[in-house]
Amino acid sequence: MQNIDYNNFTNEQIRKIRFASPYFFGFYLLIISYFVVADYTMFKEIQPLNFTAMRVPSILFSFLIIGLRFYPKYKNSTSKNWQYLYTIGITSIIYGLFGITYLAYGHKSFDSGLYIISAVTLSVLLYSVIPPIVMISIVLGGLIPFCYLLEYNYNLLVVSPLINNFIVINITILLITIIKYRIEHRAFIQRQMLISERNKNKELYQVSLLQNKELSTKNKQIEKQKDLLSSQYYEIKESINYASNIQKTFLPHFEVNNISRVENLFIFNKPKQQVSGDFYWKGFAMGQYQIIVCGDSTGHGVPGALMSMLGVSLLDKIVNQKNIHNPKQIIERLHDELSNLNYDKDHLYSRDGMAISILRIPLDPNDNTITFAGAKSPILIVDKEDEYFIKGGRYYIGNFFGVENKCENYTIEIKKGMMVYLYSDGYEDQFGGKYNKKYKSIRFRTLLSNIANKDCKTQQLMLEEEFKQWKEASSVETSFQIDDVLVMGLRF
Repeated sequence: MQNIDYNNFTNEQIRKIRFASPYFFGFYLLIISYFVVADYTMFKEIQPLNFTAMRVPSILFSFLIIGLRFYPKYKNSTSKNWQYLYTIGITSIIYGLFGITYLAYGHKSFDSGLYIISAVTLSVLLYSVIPPIVMISIVLGGLIPFCYLLEYNYNLLVVSPLINNFIVINITILLITIIKYRIEHRAFIQRQMLISERNKNKELYQVSLLQNKELSTKNKQIEKQKDLLSSQYYEIKESINYASNIQKTFLPHFEVNNISRVENLFIFNKPKQQVSGDFYWKGFAMGQYQIIVCGDSTGHGVPGALMSMLGVSLLDKIVNQKNIHNPKQIIERLHDELSNLNYDKDHLYSRDGMAISILRIPLDPNDNTITFAGAKSPILIVDKEDEYFIKGGRYYIGNFFGVENKCENYTIEIKKGMMVYLYSDGYEDQFGGKYNKKYKSIRFRTLLSNIANKDCKTQQLMLEEEFKQWKEASSVETSFQIDDVLVMGLRF
């Protein structure tokens, strides 16, 4: 229920009365002036001054109300004094009529007086702002003494149907005016509610206009930010594409004819982003050994790519320039170089580093052994008879922990047709499958063992398909690659 100011109802009625007062009471004075003159001809036998005296209060109040209506101080006032003055004014008129009609009993104008009282009472009360209880008091305050005096002095209530009809008419007038008052009151409440709703709608409209304006401003800002982000995204994408091309130039070309003792090979390299933290490399030392490397730098994307390019540069320095061919020593020297670069006086060592597998292949055809060393990176050998898995050292190179005496060389006999696998941890750490779990290293080694008898091209395709199916079989709505993936397969 809405809050309605009910005083506004009275104020509205008071404004109507203030506007109509000069016409109503002026018209009354015009008519009453005729009756004052007529009193001395109509009632000359029964003291006409008594009739005039009954009219004096209503005449005085009529002049007072008209005068106040045009007095500047009260001209536009909505004071409740108007309601009181109006009540007194119409009461004086009605009671004056009751008095004149009582005095006219026995005269031919008595019956007309009763009708005049009813008509004036109805017309005055219908246009009133008087509450129902006051209306009842005014009418009954005149009707009861009037009827009592007629009955007391003339015994008319029982013998005169006209008086009884007069009483019924006045009671009916009361009911009509009360109903009319309540109808007006309800109509006022409905108008107030309508006005309130209209004002609220206007406020909501203004608020919506303001919000639309703010939204439009924000949309323009968002569009500007979108354009800026699009421009920055394009620049970053171009930069990453360029970085990817640079990284590719750093990575050596692996082909069967430039890898000693290897009959066939494949490289499954799938970066998480366009550039990768995983890398592969080959070099020569002392003209006697070929070095094959599979590396996994910390991080992925641009940071990982920078680390991988640093690793390639350091390997070129250690192997190609300084001719260090011992895999264990290569790891230790690479650790020293990265540790020096990572040293921070405030934080001792940063955590940037890499896992790496190093395989040394002799160029001498009479030497049938290869040498492996790994730092947090394994090797898997599968031949016709068996398979061998070597974990490598426990620590990353370039981290706080020194790798000295923590990794070692493993010598492996070359057998015709055997497969050697070097790989990063991206494949086995990938989430997927029905329960969105990691692929796991045991499952991955089993997969490699099962496909080892296939040709290298087929192995690469099978690895790619298995990786895709595992990732997309996840129950999670959006499956995504979590790390760079690198798998190298060499068949001797």
